[in-house]
Amino acid sequence: MTAVWERAAPAAAAAALAAVPLLQSNGYWLHVFSVAVIGAVLALGLQLLVGRAGLLSLGQGAFFGIGAYVAGWVSLNWGQPFLTALLLGGVGAALSSLLLIPIVRLRGASLGVATLGFGIIVHLVLLNEVATRGYVLGTGRIVLDGAGAALLANPQVWASYLGAEQPEEADAVLIPS
Repeated sequence: MTAVWERAAPAAAAAALAAVPLLQSNGYWLHVFSVAVIGAVLALGLQLLVGRAGLLSLGQGAFFGIGAYVAGWVSLNWGQPFLTALLLGGVGAALSSLLLIPIVRLRGASLGVATLGFGIIVHLVLLNEVATRGYVLGTGRIVLDGAGAALLANPQVWASYLGAEQPEEADAVLIPS
């Protein structure tokens, strides 16, 4: 019975997560839920790294930041839709892992300190980088279009992604800086 539950639990959790936008249409609570899910994914990554592999790495937040920054930059400057920007953000985060090749042989506290330093450096670079924007403190206002705006602004669109109905065109959502 336990083996069946271990296989069915992830599918049930995914179905419950996919149904939340259908049950809750308030934008604030959808935002809170989205941030909570992002935090849970980051916590699962830390659990995998520390709990299963036994490596004390504190740099996964840096990769999350790099991926988010690349996705926002691609969306703003190249005009790519949300899903394409999301994919390119993941590719950017994966490619940035090549920066950590010199510290791959470290273990224990040395690995923790080195990856913590990497996270701090990435945070400061992304916070103060001026070359592509002309100002500091993040990417500014990101306009979500297509799937991104639809999933955040309109629960009917979420239903259409699940195959329930065909929605009308959704307006773009501006996320304040």
